[in-house]
Amino acid sequence: MTVRPILWKHHPRKDGSCNIKIYVNPTTGPKYRRTDFHIFPKDWDENTSRLKKGAPLAIKINAQLDSQVHRIMGEHLDGGSSSLIDLVGNFHQECKEGLHALSQQTWRSYPSFKNKLTAFARFKGKEDIAFDDVTIPLYLEFIRWLRGTGVGEHAVATNVKHLKKFMNLGFDLGLHSSEIQRQKAFKSLKPETARKIYLTPEEIEDFRKVDLSDQPHLRQEQDRFLISYYFVLRYADSVLIDRKNFVEQNGRTYYRNTSSKTRVTGFIPVKPLVTDILERIDYHIAPTSNQKANDKVKMIAARAGIDDDVNGEPKWSLVTTHTARRSAATNLWLAGVPLPEIMQMGGWKTEHQMKRYLVASGIELAKVSAGRAFFG
Repeated sequence: MTVRPILWKHHPRKDGSCNIKIYVNPTTGPKYRRTDFHIFPKDWDENTSRLKKGAPLAIKINAQLDSQVHRIMGEHLDGGSSSLIDLVGNFHQECKEGLHALSQQTWRSYPSFKNKLTAFARFKGKEDIAFDDVTIPLYLEFIRWLRGTGVGEHAVATNVKHLKKFMNLGFDLGLHSSEIQRQKAFKSLKPETARKIYLTPEEIEDFRKVDLSDQPHLRQEQDRFLISYYFVLRYADSVLIDRKNFVEQNGRTYYRNTSSKTRVTGFIPVKPLVTDILERIDYHIAPTSNQKANDKVKMIAARAGIDDDVNGEPKWSLVTTHTARRSAATNLWLAGVPLPEIMQMGGWKTEHQMKRYLVASGIELAKVSAGRAFFG
């Protein structure tokens, strides 16, 4: 079914503001349900069916609209569904259809979470995971099971976050009455930051020099990693590279990237080395799962000899696709590039967000400080 807020422009008030209604189809009741909110058309986003960011009371009204949409959907479910897995699948489909004001960056991992729940159910000898199945012991067992499958700690944390989200969503929809997900013991996980690494310019060069011409499945990830490094890209943005996003100014080529997460647009000068890679791959990097890409970049990093000890582990084992972006930010900073300039290139909204990517050690920072006039 479709449950979506719309701006009813047919009968505006004297000041020009219009009522927000909830469109419901199919339904046995009224197709358009009135809300208490009136806004001006200039503040309405037709694509998301919500108020634009920055509009007066946008956060509060959009939250109220989300709540009403969830309540109406719960009323119309055919007897309700006790399946957590079904809720994840249905909600993802609605996100694809634009029925929720969420970015693709937010909902693109829901199918993976659904697959994880399905596999976990099979592990438990069950056909499904019902809302009432979710207890503190099951929450802890799910975490142990995820780790046992070999996924990284960030992936474990993401799946636990989704488990809490969809349990809360099911509660809001009236599909269950359990509040187990709100207990203190049912907590979100935060991966240790000590495992975050970056590659030095010398290690990036070693990574680049690994000859993979006879192994296209690995070479694609080598290309993606290098392009992501020199363009300061997230993995999700690497698959969006297109010729139309390259611009020429005064004989120099720049790549225009609009971050899929923050929607901030940045311009990055294109190195000749990167141009050579782009020409060879016809400006297209095929999408794959992030986990598979992570496995492959580890293999390449190992072959490149990136094996310094990091808390008892070889450095290559900690390299992921995201290491490219973190390495770019850190190396730019160590090279003396001003923080606002790095923010622009990488599409960060705030300096606080960007600083989380700077992972150089104390001695490396001291080397930068040594060049300051104070220490001259």
